[in-house]
Amino acid sequence: MSGGVYAFFAALVAGALVSACWMSASARVAPITPVATPTIAHYASTGPEQAPGPPRFIGVGTSRNQTPSTAVPANLAPPPLDNQLPPPAPSPSGAASPSSRDCPAYFRWIHEDLRPWHHTGITLDAVEGARRRYAPKFRVTVVSGRLCVARYGRRCFQTRDVFTQWGILQLLRRYPGRVPDLDLMFDCEDRPVVDAVDRQQPPPPLFRYCGSETTLDIAFPDWSFWGW
Repeated sequence: MSGGVYAFFAALVAGALVSACWMSASARVAPITPVATPTIAHYASTGPEQAPGPPRFIGVGTSRNQTPSTAVPANLAPPPLDNQLPPPAPSPSGAASPSSRDCPAYFRWIHEDLRPWHHTGITLDAVEGARRRYAPKFRVTVVSGRLCVARYGRRCFQTRDVFTQWGILQLLRRYPGRVPDLDLMFDCEDRPVVDAVDRQQPPPPLFRYCGSETTLDIAFPDWSFWGW
C-alpha cells in the first residue's frame, strides 16, 4: 500500500517537472535587435535645436541687418533712409493692403483708449505723473529706432516685462525706420488703477495688460503668454 503511494507521488512530481520544462521552452522569444534609420539616429544623437531666447534690452538699438536671436549692441548706426526701406510686409493672403476704412472693428478701441487725451495730447509731464502716482514697473523709450528701457522697483510678474520689450524690439526690426518715437510707462499688475470718475484733467497715461469700464489704463497685449 505504502509503496503504491510513493510511486504515485513520484510520478506526479516527475510530470510536474516535465510540464514546467516544456512551458519554459515554448515561452522563449528571440531577442529584439534595435534598428535605427540614419535620420532617426542623427536626431537621436544630436537632439532638437534650441530655440533662441529673447535678447537683453537695456539700451539697445536696431538694425535691418540683425537677426532676432542676436543681442543688439547700443552703438549702432541710425535707421536706414526712406529710400532704403523695404516694401511693406505682404498680407497673408497675398492681396493688397486694405484701406483704413476696412480696418477690423476692434481697431476703434485704439481711439477709445486714447480718447482722454484727444484734445490736450500727451505731455512729458503727464507721463512723469504716471510714474509719481502709480509706481509703474518699467518705461520703454524709442528714439530714432533705438529701444531703451528703465526699470523701477521690483521686477514684473513672470516674464511680462521681458516679452513686452522683446515684442516692441521685433516691430523695430520688422519695420526699420517706421516705428515713431515712443515714451511708454508700464505697470505689470492685473488690477487697473487709473480711475475715470470725477477727473478734471487728462489722466496720466499708464499701460497695463488689463482694463475695465471704470478705469482709463491703456490696454496692451500680454505677449508673455507665449513666453512662459
